[in-house]
Amino acid sequence: MPAGTWPADAHSGRIPLFRRLPLHLATLIFLSSLGSPPVHASERRVWFVDNVRSNGDGSRSSPFANLSAAESASGEGDVIFVFEGSGPYRGGIHLKKDQALVGQGAPLDEALRAAGMILADLPKPGGKPTLESEDSASIVLASANRVEGLALRATRSPAIAGTGDGGNTLFHDVAVVIAGGDAIVLDQRSGSLRWSGGSIAGSGGAALRIAGGSGEVTIGASIEVRDSIAVRVSHSAVALTLDSVSARSVTRPVENAITLQNAAGGFTLSGGTIEKMSGRSISVIDSERVTIKNVRLIENAANGVSADACGGDLIVGDNAGCNAAIYLQNVRGVTIDGVRIDGTAQIGINGMNVSDVTVTNAEITNAGNEAHEHAMQFRDLLGTSKFANCKVRQSAERALSIENGGGEGSIEIADSSLGESSPKTGNQGVLVGVHGDGRLSVHMRHCTLSGNGGAGFQATSTDRGAMTVDVEDDIFADNGAAIALVGQQQSVLRYTIARNTISGNRTAPISVSMAKPSSGLVSGTISDNTIGRAGITGSGAHCGTCNGIVIWAIGDGRLGAAITGNTIRQVDGPAVRVGAGDGSATIDVTITGNRISEPASDAAPSAIRIQSGTSSTDTAAVCASVGGPGALANQIRGGWASGIEVVNRFPRTTFRVAGYHGDGKSLSAVAAHLSAANGNAQAKPALTKAPEGNAFSGGDGCPMPQ
Repeated sequence: MPAGTWPADAHSGRIPLFRRLPLHLATLIFLSSLGSPPVHASERRVWFVDNVRSNGDGSRSSPFANLSAAESASGEGDVIFVFEGSGPYRGGIHLKKDQALVGQGAPLDEALRAAGMILADLPKPGGKPTLESEDSASIVLASANRVEGLALRATRSPAIAGTGDGGNTLFHDVAVVIAGGDAIVLDQRSGSLRWSGGSIAGSGGAALRIAGGSGEVTIGASIEVRDSIAVRVSHSAVALTLDSVSARSVTRPVENAITLQNAAGGFTLSGGTIEKMSGRSISVIDSERVTIKNVRLIENAANGVSADACGGDLIVGDNAGCNAAIYLQNVRGVTIDGVRIDGTAQIGINGMNVSDVTVTNAEITNAGNEAHEHAMQFRDLLGTSKFANCKVRQSAERALSIENGGGEGSIEIADSSLGESSPKTGNQGVLVGVHGDGRLSVHMRHCTLSGNGGAGFQATSTDRGAMTVDVEDDIFADNGAAIALVGQQQSVLRYTIARNTISGNRTAPISVSMAKPSSGLVSGTISDNTIGRAGITGSGAHCGTCNGIVIWAIGDGRLGAAITGNTIRQVDGPAVRVGAGDGSATIDVTITGNRISEPASDAAPSAIRIQSGTSSTDTAAVCASVGGPGALANQIRGGWASGIEVVNRFPRTTFRVAGYHGDGKSLSAVAAHLSAANGNAQAKPALTKAPEGNAFSGGDGCPMPQ
């Protein structure tokens, strides 16, 4: 009987045969309880390799001395067992279909059971044998291989390589040392590769390279790489799942830790630390279904293109040239959870033409080192996206910047802290915008925005864009402003600003405006917000003339605002200021049920000031419904110069006082109407510039533009 082979009838499980075999031979019995034996079951053999022995016949008592002998002798479905030996096994091995390669670092019985075998006189587990090959891969995979209990050293060649149909390939408790070569290289490989236990670590080579192929690869071992890219996937439909990837640049610059290019199968990373990458730490381009969880990214992303070209103008330009800790371009379906980014020279998370993005439980600190560099920046963020439970601080300019020029998107921002930007270059906490034909809805709730150089939240719509903005139940503290909304050209901007707590502003806390040129629509409600803190001078807004709520339109569009139920105090300009001019803009405003008190200035202006027209050529039109019976009356207290001031400035401008039905030129009658509708607050109407051709008009309420 040739060494290493087993009788064809051994699968019957007859014990007498087992007892008759010589003890120096490894004895094999196939399990009859498995039913039909596996493919080649009657021909399967176990081969032994030990490099401390002279070359034998591959039996248990006379093992081969090298892997090449086992490769030559073995057939499909065989098991090759490698003793710990002395020093590395050199030369590598090409596995055949269904073969198992087991090192002494793992129990042999598990591989035998998987193959449907039982072996007497099993070798005792010991240390992992080391395989190393300089001219070719240490292990070249076939299909449905099982590899266990080995140590591999990758120098000039990969430790593991595979191509073609991989079937179900398993690795368990395999340790790969990267020493200039790559750990795993898969080229046009299909099937499933699952790796559990062990480790992949070292320097100068990648842990994993995948080109083409399909199926799935799951690495349950930790990956730790120095001075090299860790993972590269290109033009592949492989679904890749990684337990942990750590990468660090120590002695030479490395641009990327992980790159995905045309990765259509999906990618999941669940942990690791990436440090000091000079370009894009994690770069994902033309890919989909990407999940990055519980990863720390520290001091990554050196400056790429200039800051102006990176994020200076996302309407005319784009952000394709930016470096970032996480870079996304043309990606669909992204989940970023529990990620910590500390220190990037440009952008923390950069996205261009991405959709369905979720960022949760993230912390981003010290993103960017000059103006136009932000913690998170997106150009064309489409689909349904969410930012929740995020903490962003000390960004160079903004915590979150989004600009859409086409397509449709819905964004939720919730339960996050966004602010404390650079004192020198800090701007808005959140800036969102649409241009072109972009369609976007933004909902921000239960967030804290503080310490931003510009507005805590700003939204802009231009061209033919359309945006819906809801800013509700947030806290704004110590910003340039709290909320600023701007519409321009043919765009449509609809808004809800409700139940926010606002303090410490350096300009008007809330402003809604239409910029020139404009022919579009801005319309919405501002309700139940609290501006300023009782008894703290200037805590609402303090700049000398800072208003509380500003509604302003120039150009030729239409602006609507319902300002109701707000508490406004400690501002040194009017609590509510409304105006239209520089064209033929139309404003419809309702101001009811607000509580206005404690002006911040000793020379306080009027609490509410509304005007139509800013120049003699204007044809602006204002309709104002101010106060009303019962709870609709505005409560105005404190040392304001007057309660309500309304001004129609020019003969060609119009000002309609809703609910008034008297003489449009009788200022006393207009004043009496406004005073009665607002708890007897002092009213001050005015007609200026040729008052003989100028008058107020009355009528019913002011319709909210749709």
